[in-house]
Amino acid sequence: ELVIPFNAPNARSCILRYDSGTLLEEEVVSHSFPVMDQYTLQGDDFARAVLEGTEIKSTLEDGLANTRVIKAIFTAAKEQRWVTI
Repeated sequence: ELVIPFNAPNARSCILRYDSGTLLEEEVVSHSFPVMDQYTLQGDDFARAVLEGTEIKSTLEDGLANTRVIKAIFTAAKEQRWVTI
């Protein structure tokens, strides 16, 4: 469970909670991510790439892979089945 899954707040840390998924009684592990502004980080990374010729951390391939996952989620929800990516 990602407590705030889509737009992480830039004024407090985010918490990810997870377990093995097999039994509800098992231990839940929490991981806290530090405070950050993801949009500023992305903008700074892009600006560095333009100004200094550095490599962009998020590639077009990464974006395409994310799109495939999102499309699979919608297909799975609509057709009520698992979708292989």
